[in-house]
Amino acid sequence: MCRFARRSGDTVDLVRAPIWENELKTMLRMPGIYSAGFRRRYGLLPPAVPLLLGLVLAAITPSATSAARHATLVVETDETCVHKTGPDHMVSTDRIAFVLPEGDGPVKLEGTYRLTGSFGGGYGMSGRSVYQGEVQDGMLVLRFGQWYYQGQPMASSDPEMPSRQKPVRIELEPDAKVVIKFTGAHADKAPCSGTVVYRLVMEEESQVWEVFLTGYRHVIHMSPKYLLNPKTKKWTGFDYFHGVTFSYVLSAEFVITKKKGVWKYKSGSITKANVDYDYMQQPELYKVNRKSCPACKNVRQLKGKPIRGDVIDNNSVILHWPDVRPTVVIESQLSANCASGPHKKTCENLKNYAEYGIADVDFFQRAQGHVLPLKEGSIPPFKAGEPTTVDELAVIHNYTLRRLK
Repeated sequence: MCRFARRSGDTVDLVRAPIWENELKTMLRMPGIYSAGFRRRYGLLPPAVPLLLGLVLAAITPSATSAARHATLVVETDETCVHKTGPDHMVSTDRIAFVLPEGDGPVKLEGTYRLTGSFGGGYGMSGRSVYQGEVQDGMLVLRFGQWYYQGQPMASSDPEMPSRQKPVRIELEPDAKVVIKFTGAHADKAPCSGTVVYRLVMEEESQVWEVFLTGYRHVIHMSPKYLLNPKTKKWTGFDYFHGVTFSYVLSAEFVITKKKGVWKYKSGSITKANVDYDYMQQPELYKVNRKSCPACKNVRQLKGKPIRGDVIDNNSVILHWPDVRPTVVIESQLSANCASGPHKKTCENLKNYAEYGIADVDFFQRAQGHVLPLKEGSIPPFKAGEPTTVDELAVIHNYTLRRLK
């Protein structure tokens, strides 16, 4: 690497310089390797001090209000140059924090490098670093790199430095890295060999969504009944309806992440889960003594449980709600009198005690197939089933989505 500056008037020419061994030995014996005399004669760096490079890209933080992504790029270099007076093992790290553009576009990175070497018992140096390039098609492309020492630029033609002829391309993905290996660099002065690792440390590009689900399921049973007119002794048929309406209030949060331009479902959890129910019968043939729903607790216990999902076509999501089937138990007694005949015994038993279990097996099961667009706001309700009244359907699901991050 061996970078020096030769001053000419008011200009500074960056050149490669040979090693002046005797003077270098003199400098290394002095308390500070960068003596005033050395700097006056040769400019920025002592001979044989190679420039090494390193970059960290600071973690990207998604925002609900802005697509700006903060990052820190790290390039770490490990290099050995062999001089006539002995080898010099050097390591450096260059840390640069910057903000990625929302799409493709230019970037300029400025940070601070730090280098340590082993020659002459050890030395260290640091200064400002500048890199330029662009974000293009999901890649960070670096086309220029420059180090400064004591405010002066140093030559940027080393093999590990990015240039227009040899750009460094790094995927915009967490833990993406590019390894550059080189041998025999600067062979005319001090052959150098080593490795440079460009590593991108960043959080996953992610979105956090909240989904609200409300709806109900009508479970209505119809059975034919017959009523005996005691005066005319004639039987009159009618339809008896009874059933339960299950009403649900649910919510969940889920995270999707972007990998190589494709959104993937990462995780989710149920944040609210409640169910209520209402029993009806028409006409009221039974006196209801007790209503209970022991299995409704299974719905409420969903709070805090994970929920799986899939991203569809990069713009929609399907949530796989657990298959919970609450059942309402109705304990009642038949209110009507029992007529003589073959069914009188059964009728009298019902007058003493009748129990029915009415379960909802559809609400959660149907919700598993709903495709929800990834956009904020309410979604037209999902409806299914036959009308039980003029304006009600058997199953209905109402969704609202909100972007949290």
